Amino acid sequence: MKRRQHSFMEVGLLVLPGVLLLLIATALLPSTLHWHLLDLTIYARASEHVLQGHVPYKDFPLEYPPFALLPFVVPRLLAFNMPLTVEAYGGMFGFVNVLYSIGVALVLAAIAGESRRRILLVYAVFVAMFAPLLPWRYDLFPALLTMCALLAVLRQRPLLAGVLLGLGVAAKLYPVVIIAAVAVFYLAHADWRAALRLACGSIVAGAVIMVPFLLLAPGQMLSFVTYHEQRGLQLESVAGGLAALSGALHLTNEQLAFNFGAMHLQSAFASAVLGWLLPLFAGALLLVLWLWFRQFWREFQETGYIRFERLVACVVSVLLVFMVTNKVLSPQYMIWLLPFVPLLGVRQQAAFAVLLACTITLFPFWYAQLQAFDVLPVLLLNVRNLLLIMFIPWLLLDGRFVTAARPAHSCVKPSGAA
Repeated sequence: MKRRQHSFMEVGLLVLPGVLLLLIATALLPSTLHWHLLDLTIYARASEHVLQGHVPYKDFPLEYPPFALLPFVVPRLLAFNMPLTVEAYGGMFGFVNVLYSIGVALVLAAIAGESRRRILLVYAVFVAMFAPLLPWRYDLFPALLTMCALLAVLRQRPLLAGVLLGLGVAAKLYPVVIIAAVAVFYLAHADWRAALRLACGSIVAGAVIMVPFLLLAPGQMLSFVTYHEQRGLQLESVAGGLAALSGALHLTNEQLAFNFGAMHLQSAFASAVLGWLLPLFAGALLLVLWLWFRQFWREFQETGYIRFERLVACVVSVLLVFMVTNKVLSPQYMIWLLPFVPLLGVRQQAAFAVLLACTITLFPFWYAQLQAFDVLPVLLLNVRNLLLIMFIPWLLLDGRFVTAARPAHSCVKPSGAA
């Protein structure tokens, strides 16, 4: 009887994120739908073009990498390709994200081992907190791919990890920094074979998705890259938050323009900052990767293994570097972190809950006030961004002073170790 009760409890925890997401999103949808219609319209039109046999980039513009088309098309397939209004398509899209959220829970359970109940409960809380936004963006799809890749690393399958991360890059680009983090992890214990398999898997998977579109739409397929290059400084970015604060305090004259599907700042400050963000990202990423390499190497020399939690912390930190040095920091970017943070410590989980609360308060609930440069939402935005920045050294320093005892979840040895 006890075993059956435990089984029911674990099944309940696996489906709890999906149930909470469905209930909360449905309850809030009447008041938040207008904030999501723009993105849902883009997804719906792209999926309709694909099912009509049109070639992306050639026959219709697409601002996303080609594998993003899969989560766009799935809702229409589940509706048996029946004609759908944008609202109806959005309902199907949200239902598919409910399934993705359960998929992430399954992967977390496989990774977490004996701690899975606590970790699944934390994940369910995060999903519930972000429910006003989570179902209406496709970012949970690449997040699921990255979580599966992390499980593949734990199971010592670097080739599969590379394939999954390559598919993630072909869907949303950002998993490229996770490839770098996992490569550093392998190189720290001189597992050259695993690093090579990771690289080959990601390159081949990316090529399988990208090359057909390069052949079908030569010269146009990379338009999603130029689309991002042409964007300005987004309001919610770290630099954008500072500019907004200057405008709210009447220190500078900041103007907003809606283009490329978001609000961008138009000012001398924004123009000056844009040229520095790419070298800042490159420098910060290399520095963080080097610091993690040293920690991984030291731990491996002392213990013969690297704690899995350390790899998770490395992944979270490189994602944060990507986010805080980017000229765009859309609220859905928090979804990239959402599956990984439950595997971190309690303090990091509590801090992330604060970050989620700040983000979802700003969008969609205070977004109009933020665009008007009202002081309170602008301050909240900058507090959120400062916390994101501080999270990076916190993860690095926290890992340095943890004892070398065996971890609660697992440890990872070189693939050739006994």
